[in-house]
Amino acid sequence: MKALPTLIKVALNAMFIGTLTAGSVAHADIQIFEAVNDFPIINAGEVPYYSEAPRRPSLAIDASKTHYRDRFARATLIYDGESGFHDITLTALAELDGEAVYRLLINDVLLGTATNPEVDVDYTPIRHTFEDIVVPHGATIAIESLANTNGKIPEGDGTAFARGRWTTLELDDGDAGQGTVDEVDLRLEAAVDSDDVKIGDVFTVSLDISNSEGGAVATGPRLALTRASAEIALASESPLACEEYGNDIICLLSELAAGDSRSVSVSLQAIAASPNALLRATITTDQHESNPEDNVVMLPLSINASSEEPDQSAPEGETDTDADDTADTDNQTSDGEQTDNQQARNEALDSASLDGTSGDDTSGNRSGGGALSPWAILLLLMPTFQRQHKRLRYSPSNASDCGRCRSAG
Repeated sequence: MKALPTLIKVALNAMFIGTLTAGSVAHADIQIFEAVNDFPIINAGEVPYYSEAPRRPSLAIDASKTHYRDRFARATLIYDGESGFHDITLTALAELDGEAVYRLLINDVLLGTATNPEVDVDYTPIRHTFEDIVVPHGATIAIESLANTNGKIPEGDGTAFARGRWTTLELDDGDAGQGTVDEVDLRLEAAVDSDDVKIGDVFTVSLDISNSEGGAVATGPRLALTRASAEIALASESPLACEEYGNDIICLLSELAAGDSRSVSVSLQAIAASPNALLRATITTDQHESNPEDNVVMLPLSINASSEEPDQSAPEGETDTDADDTADTDNQTSDGEQTDNQQARNEALDSASLDGTSGDDTSGNRSGGGALSPWAILLLLMPTFQRQHKRLRYSPSNASDCGRCRSAG
């Protein structure tokens, strides 16, 4: 197993625990976390893991995809136990076609690496132990591995790849280093500057972080903005330097003395519509947190698809079919023609009625409603003539008729 140099490990541990004092008694306890059940995020790396359960209780990398090879996948969980030293053991599955590399990270700090040995039996369990690792309460524990090949097993046009499989992670404080970790009490308040966010908008999350008096200096404060999915991204112009890791946006801050407070802001961009987007802001540190309940703020957010409603009006050149709308005669629909026809009939009938009441009919006949005059009958029949004329003018039966239609018009 490859391990980090001792001086580097000591320095990294110091980042997590601040000032250590000897003499406290550790209670022996082994916690076992299963890869396929206890790590809720398995796509936090350069490439994703997939679960092989129920056939095999392991996480693995799909090495059949060439762009997934020789790149690290990452699975993470949030540690909710007490802060302290632990011996951490990763159980990996060694494979015939490659010697996969594994990495352990706490709060994104690399604390150890290990490589599977060559084996004669596929999927041989291998235990890699990283000793005396400090894990603070609320820390993010991450396991990474990559798919690689040793060039010994032919497959297709090349060779087969090991898939970086692993099954469990154990935390054992029985034989680990002993000490006490300084206690802090951080508090987080957060707000979004706009409740009307649309796709493409850049908005700001403002955060106030305070460290209560009477505690220790908060070393290595770490701000995490967790998204449910990819509807929000880190904006390039964000005033606070952060990095994206899977669903988390991680911002590392400088230490915060007891009794001090700090205000920071992060710029984000809405990239997908979501009426119920939720952003979780969390502040953690390297020491034990005495009151973790006020370290988390939930920020509901609604992201709209666009700033304007789509234009529902008819395209230019088309005529609405509502008979109440007026339009030019040549562009009217059948409803519009019916309206004009009805209007012409009404005018003709009105005229006929007036004509019938003005005196006796020249033929000597009289009716109660008045006889229709010849010009009134012509008005009644005119719409029919107009429709027949328009059909001849605008609807030739074939290409050879077009010339006659144009000349007739």
